[in-house]
Amino acid sequence: MRSFKLSSLVVLLGAMFVLNGCLNSEEAPTDPTFDQFNKDLEEIDAYLASNGIEAEIDDYTAIRYVVNNQGTGLKPYPTVADSLILSYEGSILKSGVVFDEATSEKFRTLSLLAGIIHSASFIQEGGSVTAYAPSYYGFGDVSTDVVPANSILKFDVALDKVLDRQLITEIAAIDAALEEANEIVSTDPSGIRFTLEQGGGNTPNRSSVVTVSYEGRLFSTGEVFDSNPSATFSLENVISGWQIMVPKMQEGGRMRMILPSPFAYGTGGSGDAIPPNAILEFDVELISIN
Repeated sequence: MRSFKLSSLVVLLGAMFVLNGCLNSEEAPTDPTFDQFNKDLEEIDAYLASNGIEAEIDDYTAIRYVVNNQGTGLKPYPTVADSLILSYEGSILKSGVVFDEATSEKFRTLSLLAGIIHSASFIQEGGSVTAYAPSYYGFGDVSTDVVPANSILKFDVALDKVLDRQLITEIAAIDAALEEANEIVSTDPSGIRFTLEQGGGNTPNRSSVVTVSYEGRLFSTGEVFDSNPSATFSLENVISGWQIMVPKMQEGGRMRMILPSPFAYGTGGSGDAIPPNAILEFDVELISIN
């Protein structure tokens, strides 16, 4: 069997790479981006406390947010969704000045401010959220005609529709195949289908180092392209489908996940083993969190 490395593709926004490097660097305390980021978080938390706002904290971006309506459709992920139809209002937290707004407009995902993309990722289609984002996810240390440098931003976002033709087409193909095989699976808001036999240990997060046993197959043929009885890696360094699904497991748990190609290797595939737009199926056992 051809050797294949699951970690050969890391799918994250460039900004998240940079900040994560700052947060994990021994020199982080002297990094101006890191210092401003922490200062912004302290200011956001003080604002929320003084206004009696109970917000959730995203464990990856540290953005504070309040879900007004979770919604029931697809949930967009910043690294996957091709485009979105959404409404939003962006304002400066300190002054309340609105610097941008839109109503039910279609946007290419990567044309939006990172703060808007991440805000939308906290909800599903039909949902709405209010998010409080450090300046890092806005304009950073750059000033505009309206927004001063290092401005903390507030985003009110309502998500109408996730538009990704490839993702939607592949979800339909997966569902048709499962129905024909009379298989019952669970549905993640991302569109990933899965079954889970939960363990009794701890649960990882998206930056955990884990040891797993896994087998990967092409969903269309069942052909095995990779397997490993004991692989150790950081979830930050693997495909986005694993980043989404493995944190739903506990140590000792077993999961079968069926990943549409945008959550795997997308239009490029990977070498000879995985063709472009390949739907992948994995059996995973979470052995330990290291």
